[in-house]
Amino acid sequence: MQAPTEVIAKLGGRERVSTLHVEVLSVQVSAQRRGYGSALLEYAVQQARFFSQNIGLRTVSLEATGESLAFYQAFGFTAAQRPWPDGSWPMWFDLHG
Repeated sequence: MQAPTEVIAKLGGRERVSTLHVEVLSVQVSAQRRGYGSALLEYAVQQARFFSQNIGLRTVSLEATGESLAFYQAFGFTAAQRPWPDGSWPMWFDLHG
């Protein structure tokens, strides 16, 4: 996945940024608002930080729905200025920021 230009600029202008991409993070509706999603996301970021020292990861990336955008922003993820054509929002978390 290629980060949008504004994200690349914030990460020092490199064309390619090594990232751990979270393909799906989902919690069953009946289990939502109990901290499970937060725990899963915290674990993913924690693991990415651990591996960043060994394999050079720079970011955690994902695509958020409009409904989940605020959830990820509360964790420090930055959204691109525009959504993808399918309506999902590319988001990145800088592991070294």
